Amino acid sequence: MSDTTPAATTSTLGCGTHLALKGLRHAILGRPHTHLFTYQQAFGGDAIDASRLLVAFSDKLGMNTYRPLQIRQVCCGLITPNEMSALQFLAAMESGRPETQQAHLRWLAKPVAHAALKELGGLLTGLFSAHGLEITPPSRIAAAPKKRGSLALCGGTQPAKARISGKAAYR
Repeated sequence: MSDTTPAATTSTLGCGTHLALKGLRHAILGRPHTHLFTYQQAFGGDAIDASRLLVAFSDKLGMNTYRPLQIRQVCCGLITPNEMSALQFLAAMESGRPETQQAHLRWLAKPVAHAALKELGGLLTGLFSAHGLEITPPSRIAAAPKKRGSLALCGGTQPAKARISGKAAYR
């Protein structure tokens, strides 16, 4: 990336969007309950449901992609285009924008999974809304880091390797 290319970073995310991103990353990397304490603070008695919904959503997405999806490590401050698209899909679900939902679904997953992803996305955004957490569309307003490793929490700029079993299409 050049110095003038904008990059999406987690510092530009709202609370609900940041929680959704971290939850998806934990679920995809095979550590869905590592974030359970944060879920308990955010969702109270619905923490286990939130964790299960994020796992179900990421599993359905991973099993029905056209190409491998790039996912970063949980504490990385950068966001991949695939993560950005998933968050924009969830934001569109929450705000009721069907054209945007469909556009991101076409980019992310095969048509056979669209109905299930919409259902799971609706359940996820409903749970977030019920607890006062808004998933807003991420923007690309933060500047890219000037050199590799300038974000202290990010272990490099390489995407994370998934640790889930099956034929999930994450890399």
